[in-house]
Amino acid sequence: MTETNESEGRTLASPLERVFGYLLELFPLILIVLVPVAGGILTTLYILFRDGIFPGQSIGKRILKTQVINAKTGLPATYRESAIRNLPLAINFFLPIVPLFGHILGGVTGVVVFTVEAVALFTDKERRRWGDKVAGTIVIKLPG
Repeated sequence: MTETNESEGRTLASPLERVFGYLLELFPLILIVLVPVAGGILTTLYILFRDGIFPGQSIGKRILKTQVINAKTGLPATYRESAIRNLPLAINFFLPIVPLFGHILGGVTGVVVFTVEAVALFTDKERRRWGDKVAGTIVIKLPG
């Protein structure tokens, strides 16, 4: 079912498109994060700023032709908006660099964050995760 943003008539990206786009990026990141310390830092930085690499798009969003935009202005997400909206997702990639219990903390935090974000994504009428609400962004489907 295609839904539109009521205020602007934009087609919202479906929850499945959003999840699939994330999974496209997740598999290579899992390999990078396994590199002690540097992998965790690089992965965290990518997760935080990924939606600003291309105008409002990460690599997965570019492949799936979706885009993060400011919900009020309609402009592509900035690096700042990307960092705000992705901070909850980045935390569990950073925690594994903490000695001793980092991997456990990262795993537990990841399960909690992903559950909260998924529930919000699938239940919100504008398909906004918690990070989108805080950053003031929505994810749309681009034409073509």
